[in-house]
Amino acid sequence: MDLIHSPAKLNLFLEVTGKRTDGYHNIDSVFLTINLADDIKISLLESDKIDVTTNHPEVPDGEKNIIYTAVTKIKELKKIKSGVKIAVTKNIPVGGGLGGGSGNAGAVIGYLADKWGFNPKSPEILELAKSIGADVPFFLHKTNIAVCGGIGEIVTPIGFKGCLWLILVNPGININTGEVYRNLNLTNPQKNSKIIIDAINKEDLTGISLNLFNRLEEPVLIKYPVIAQIKKDLLDIGCTGSLMSGSGSTVFGLAENERQGKKMLKLIREKYKGFFSKLVRSE
Repeated sequence: MDLIHSPAKLNLFLEVTGKRTDGYHNIDSVFLTINLADDIKISLLESDKIDVTTNHPEVPDGEKNIIYTAVTKIKELKKIKSGVKIAVTKNIPVGGGLGGGSGNAGAVIGYLADKWGFNPKSPEILELAKSIGADVPFFLHKTNIAVCGGIGEIVTPIGFKGCLWLILVNPGININTGEVYRNLNLTNPQKNSKIIIDAINKEDLTGISLNLFNRLEEPVLIKYPVIAQIKKDLLDIGCTGSLMSGSGSTVFGLAENERQGKKMLKLIREKYKGFFSKLVRSE
């Protein structure tokens, strides 16, 4: 049995550039992996069985799990007759805009690529990954930060060598991503990721903080004012910038360094005792 880690991601920037004919939306986004990860134990089986279990009551076992779908599609595409036994320990808040499920699928596909001998970044595998979930291709590139276009499947890594310290706060609200997209106003002037990418390349914390942006906040903050309050509180205690990740409900704040981050985490935990909160760094 092998143990692999499936990291969470944050969106430092997320613009929705338009709705597609297939019902999805095109995005212009910057993804960042962090050192918060789910743990996945995996064993190869001689039989054809796919066995997927998790320790979280809101994450399904078996056929309804995204990992099961990923393994099934890989086996069909590559005509693999053997099976797998997988047990997932969830450390990433579920439904929190942190890409937990997509990361799980990507981590398992990457593991199987090594064991079953295929290229996880080949066009056919990336297309398969896209069919499982829009964020899955990002995790197959095994980059810590990238610009993601299309529905998320067009991944362009950024050569960022710095370290970002971030405070995560999750109020435990499971937000419906489809509903968020349906309530978007796509007539608003669009922003471009170029400015924040330039700041990332320069390792400019101030520039990154000033250009954090998430179009999906617009409908979410109206319906869930607690998320707007968390953003405000993170700024009030000294974060240089604050943003909701993905479609929510996790909010993050940027700290200048680890020492400041630890102090601010203590303050935020005093106010939000029942919420998930954690100091993390970019991978």
